Amino acid sequence: MTLKTSIFITIFFLPWVLFAESKIRIPVGAYIFTPYYELQDGKPKGLTIDTLEILNKMQSEYEFVITEMGPQRRYKMFEELQIEAVFFEDPAWQWNKVEHFSIPLGLKDEEVYFALTSKSEQANYFENLKTKRLVLVQGYHYRFAGMESDEEQLKKHYQLHFVFSYEASVLFVLGGRADIGIAPRSYLHTYFQKHPEQKSLFRIGSKPDHSFKLKVILSKKSKISKARMKTLIEQLSKNPEYQKSLAKYGLN
Repeated sequence: MTLKTSIFITIFFLPWVLFAESKIRIPVGAYIFTPYYELQDGKPKGLTIDTLEILNKMQSEYEFVITEMGPQRRYKMFEELQIEAVFFEDPAWQWNKVEHFSIPLGLKDEEVYFALTSKSEQANYFENLKTKRLVLVQGYHYRFAGMESDEEQLKKHYQLHFVFSYEASVLFVLGGRADIGIAPRSYLHTYFQKHPEQKSLFRIGSKPDHSFKLKVILSKKSKISKARMKTLIEQLSKNPEYQKSLAKYGLN
């Protein structure tokens, strides 16, 4: 290669390199909350991953990147700007203590009670939770408990087991170690897709523990403005690939 050719190639490709490196990185917090975010064989999966991949393909100004966190740590990390946004959150999940913008995603989900069909034949089975053994996911919020997430406080009033995933909740109930579990309807949708033979073994309560409107929680100090994020979300909602992803999780 001649010096002249080398200079030409460098000059030709340099703007593209600079362009690629100039994308503004937006750290997005994610904790295990199936089917929104989970690890399968050590690899991040779920609706949050699908969504950020689509957003990154839709535009070239910002790069949305995952930053893993624990559910109890998300508020502190948000305040310290280690994360600038969290997708698929409800502001009612104690976000009132932290300054933020909330941008609707136009999606709803709900956490429902489930039990073994063989044990829950009575119509009022799910009504008196204090007489049942409950299995809850550590660090999450539940309406029946006033959205309290402190384990010691909860154990004063209920018979509880704490686990680290919804799958563990299902297995606890299936194995008879707990009477009632609570999980998002979207999670049970994906679980029974994988295990259709188990669907008849479970009864789902007619009244949810709580319903939630899913939103983007955005830091007021984020490098992306509320107006720009809102525009991207509006474009995202019309994206066929995104709609297909929602259908996969029973959310459209």
